[in-house]
Amino acid sequence: MKKLKYALLISAIFFAGGNVFAASNGTSALPFLEMGAGARYIGMGGAGTAIANEANAIYWNPGLIAKSQINAVDFMHTVYAEETFYDYAGLIVRINDKNALGISAQYFSAGELNTFDDAGRATGNMYPYDAAVSLAYAVDIKGFGIGAGAKFIQSQIVNSAASYAFSFGVSFPDLFDGRLKTGAALTNAGRGITYDKETEKLPMGIRLGAGFYVLDNLLAAFDAGKVADSDAYAAAGIEYKLVINENLNTVLRGGYNTVAETEGLSGASAGLGIEFKSTILDYAFVPMGNIGNTHRVSVTFFW
Repeated sequence: MKKLKYALLISAIFFAGGNVFAASNGTSALPFLEMGAGARYIGMGGAGTAIANEANAIYWNPGLIAKSQINAVDFMHTVYAEETFYDYAGLIVRINDKNALGISAQYFSAGELNTFDDAGRATGNMYPYDAAVSLAYAVDIKGFGIGAGAKFIQSQIVNSAASYAFSFGVSFPDLFDGRLKTGAALTNAGRGITYDKETEKLPMGIRLGAGFYVLDNLLAAFDAGKVADSDAYAAAGIEYKLVINENLNTVLRGGYNTVAETEGLSGASAGLGIEFKSTILDYAFVPMGNIGNTHRVSVTFFW
């Protein structure tokens, strides 16, 4: 009974709301692994596989961290329905101009849930959560950013369960004087996770992405992908940067993801950002139809 109620809640938040940017009809466990990183990319429809350039790249495509010319730390907080929330944090450090290391963490809380016995009598409360910690390494070889990551996963419903997964990514050499960026990633490849002697699949996914600077301050991005046991999906977004002065920029974003199966507005997303010296503050608004609206805020520090 407890596990069923938890599963129903996660399905309502994750699968019914297309804007968490993963295919919606799958049966894999641990959907929080596909909940995204960085309000910038969520505001662009979830199209980050080719363009992520800070610690959020560990999530989108580990190969990209080899091409990032900065050290960076990122934090993101997402508010869902029914007291649930999702957080992401990441750090990348450059070893030299060709190699980089990264570490990230994901955490999903289902809040407080009432528990009942088989007769329907209340038995107390539980506080389910999912968490993952990832380590990543990437190297730039003649313009190819090649990266890999290992992830340890912990899940607590009634009892706890643990697993591991691996991710691989490549960022291809830029074209057209750096205007066109492309990349590909395989994420969450692993043996599954076992609850009560029953093993469930991880949400292994594959993504292809491209980003093109139409103008120096106008970026268009596109992703196409598929998560295990789910339909293929596409995501597209744009980003317009308005330069205020040498220390301050403002950014407007919009996007759409083809995963949109709830009644009401879903599939679209919007966001904005403020860049001030070595700090970036981003916000994304993601409507989830009759589930409600979600808000993501992230902050990046780089040096």
